[in-house]
Amino acid sequence: MTELMEVSETASTINPVDAVLDATAEAFEIMLSCSVTKLELQAQTWDTSFNDITAVIALTGTINGTICLSFPKQTAFEAVNRMVGILPDEIDALVCDAVGEFANVVGGSAKDKTNDPTMKLGLPNVIHGEDHHIEIPSSASPVCVEYDSDIGPFMVLFGFSGA
Repeated sequence: MTELMEVSETASTINPVDAVLDATAEAFEIMLSCSVTKLELQAQTWDTSFNDITAVIALTGTINGTICLSFPKQTAFEAVNRMVGILPDEIDALVCDAVGEFANVVGGSAKDKTNDPTMKLGLPNVIHGEDHHIEIPSSASPVCVEYDSDIGPFMVLFGFSGA
């Protein structure tokens, strides 16, 4: 994990970890007019519990990885409210679509920041329900970052392997 945490020497390229962290903060600011505070960054463990709704998106190329954005339902509801002006009261298709689109924006921005022309962005998948778990292979050095924001807490879990 340490080698992924070091900023690349190339000025126009950023490593995938920093790319995800920067993309997350930027997406919240631009899409939700919301600031975020990184609370804790740690390695994922087998018992990492996810929130009520999680979007998962893959990046493939020279570097392969997965990014998961996980929200408690109240944070997801407020995100939807800020995105489309509707405050949901349950996890429905609109909430799933919005959370998936948010993951798409974070993933796309992170991909662009790595400046890796081989990297491709997959389609987001959304999982919801209590006590769901998503395992990223340990070879990808998965990292879990807990955040707080103006709209509530959330978590980003990601891991990358390759060059």
